[in-house]
Amino acid sequence: MPDIIRLLPDHIANQIAAGEVIQRPASVVKELLENAIDAGASKIKVIIKDAGKTLIQVIDNGKGMTPTDARMSLERHATSKIRKADDLFAIATKGFRGEALASIASVSQLELKTMQEGEELGSRLLVTGSKVDVQEPIPAQKGTDIAVKKLFFNIPARRKFLKSDTAEFRHILLEFNRLALAHSDVQCELYHNDKLIIKWPAETELKRVIGVLGKSYKDKLVRIEEETEIVSIHGFVGTAESAKVRRDDQFLFINGRFFKSPYFNHAITSAYSNLIQDGKHPGYVLFMQVDPTRIDVNVHPTKQEIKFEDDRAIYNYLKVAVRHAIARHHMIPLMDFEPDPAIIRKGGMPSQSGADGGHDFSPITKPSRSHEGWENIFEGLDRRRGDMNQSGGQQAFDDGSSFTEVPASSKTFYGYIVRTTDTGLLLIDQRAAHIRILYEDFMQRMSMDKAPSQGLLFPKTFELPNTVSATMEACLPLIKTMGFDVAPFGQDTYVLHGVPAFHEMVDVDEGHLIDIIKDMAEEQQSELEMKEKLAFASAKQAAIAFDKRLSDIEISHLVEQLFACALPDRTPGGQLCYIILPREEIDKKFNKR
Repeated sequence: MPDIIRLLPDHIANQIAAGEVIQRPASVVKELLENAIDAGASKIKVIIKDAGKTLIQVIDNGKGMTPTDARMSLERHATSKIRKADDLFAIATKGFRGEALASIASVSQLELKTMQEGEELGSRLLVTGSKVDVQEPIPAQKGTDIAVKKLFFNIPARRKFLKSDTAEFRHILLEFNRLALAHSDVQCELYHNDKLIIKWPAETELKRVIGVLGKSYKDKLVRIEEETEIVSIHGFVGTAESAKVRRDDQFLFINGRFFKSPYFNHAITSAYSNLIQDGKHPGYVLFMQVDPTRIDVNVHPTKQEIKFEDDRAIYNYLKVAVRHAIARHHMIPLMDFEPDPAIIRKGGMPSQSGADGGHDFSPITKPSRSHEGWENIFEGLDRRRGDMNQSGGQQAFDDGSSFTEVPASSKTFYGYIVRTTDTGLLLIDQRAAHIRILYEDFMQRMSMDKAPSQGLLFPKTFELPNTVSATMEACLPLIKTMGFDVAPFGQDTYVLHGVPAFHEMVDVDEGHLIDIIKDMAEEQQSELEMKEKLAFASAKQAAIAFDKRLSDIEISHLVEQLFACALPDRTPGGQLCYIILPREEIDKKFNKR
C-alpha cells in the first residue's frame, strides 16, 4: 500500500499560516506596523485603498534591511529576534514569530523597498503568491516601504468573506489606533482612497489619548502612576461621568503590546463599583510593564492573548491603582477608601480573601432617578390602536382569545405587567414591549421617501472617534433620509441640526446618534438592513427602562400598542415581549384538581 503522508509545498504551508495570522486587511496593517516599530521608526505612513482590498502600503523611516535580510524576511520562521528556545520567554519586541511577511506574501502581490542608512542603493523585491519575481538594487529612502496589493487574490473563498469596505476600514482604524496609543512618540499618518484620514505628530501620551478617544475626554481623564516589584502601571482612566454603553474606548497594553483580557477588564471596572450605572463602562488607556520572562505572548498567532505568571497579583494591583486614582481625583471620598496595606506596599502580595482581591470599599449611594416627564412617553402612537378589540377592560389576541386587565393593586414588581387571559396569566416585559412598539413605528415612518425631521433650537456640534466617523461618512445619505439633519463640519466633526420627528417622545442628543452609528458600524449589507438596524438601535435608545414605574394609564396604553404590532411576541433582537402561564400549571402549583 503506498505511503500517503507527504510534506506540504512551501507555498501551501505559507497559505495555511496566513489563515492563522492574516484574517483580514487589518491583520496586514497590524503586522506591518509592528515591524516598523521594531525597526525603530519615528515616522510611519499608512496608505489604504478600498479598505485594504486593493492596496495596503506602510512606509517607515526605520533602520531598513540589507539585500540578504530583505530576501530572508520573506521566508517562514525567518526572524532577527529569536536565537534559542529560551528567547521565546523573554520577548521584548512586537514581531518575532517570523511568519508575518511570508504569510502576507503568500496571499498577495507584495512589493518591498528597503535601504539602510549610509548605503547608496537599496533593494526592491516583487513577490506574487510566495514566488519572488524580481530582486534588484534601486535608489531608495532610508527605511522600508512595503506595498501589499490584491490581498487574497489567490484564495477567492477568503476574499469572498471579507465584509463591506466600511466594516473592514473600521478594523484597520482600530489597529492603527492601538499602535498609535502605544507609541505617542511616533508620527503617524493614515490615508484612505487618497484622502488624509489621520495625521498625528509625535506628542505626549495625553494628547495622543485624547486624539484617539476624542475631545469629549479632554477634561474627563484621570492619570494613573503606580509602581510595584511585579508590575508598573501608568496611563489614564475616564471619570465616572464619561462612562458609555459601549466598550470601544478600552485599551490595555502590556510592554507596549495591545492585548485583550476580560479578567483584567473586570479588575478595572470593579474599581468603579457604585460609581457608574449598570450597563455603562468606563473608558481607559492603561500601560503595564512586566518582566518579559513572567509573561507568555506566544499563545496565539495574533498575539492578543497573553498568559501571566502573576495574574492574580496583577489583578489586585490594577484594581487598587485605578481606585487610588479615582480617589485622588475626588470622585469618591478618600475616607471611604481603606485598601489592604499589603496591596499598596511595594513588593507586597495581595490579599487572598476573595476572587477579586477581597478589598472592601465603603458603598456610595447612587442618586435616585427622577420619574418626572414620562406622562406622555407613548404620546404619538395613538394611531396604532387600529381595530383593537376593546370591550370594557378586555383586549384581544390575534387568535380571538382575550385578556383582562388586572387591577393596579394586583400588579407585581416593576418591570413586568400582569394580565389575566381566558387560559391563564399574561406576563409582559415592559421594556421589550416598548422596543417592539417603537421599532415598528420607526420602520413605518422610514418607509416614506424621507422621514420628517424636527429642528433643534440650538444645533449641536460633536466630534466622532475616527472609527465611527468612517461609518458616519459612508452612511450619511441614508441617515439624512431617516430624519437626522446632520452635516460634516471639519475632520471627524459634525453638526446636528435636527432629529427624526418620531423621537419627540424622548430627549435625544448627539450621544444617541453616535451610539446608533456605532451599532451600524458592523457588517451592514443592504439599505433595508441598515434601516432595520437604525430602527432597532433607535428603539433601544428611546425605550423606557425595565424598572421604570408606569402609571395605570401608561400601562394600558403600552398593552394596547403592543398587541397592535405586526409581531408582538418578540423584539427585533429576539427577546420575548410576553409569556403566558397556562391555567393548568398555576392550578398545579396550588394543588388544584
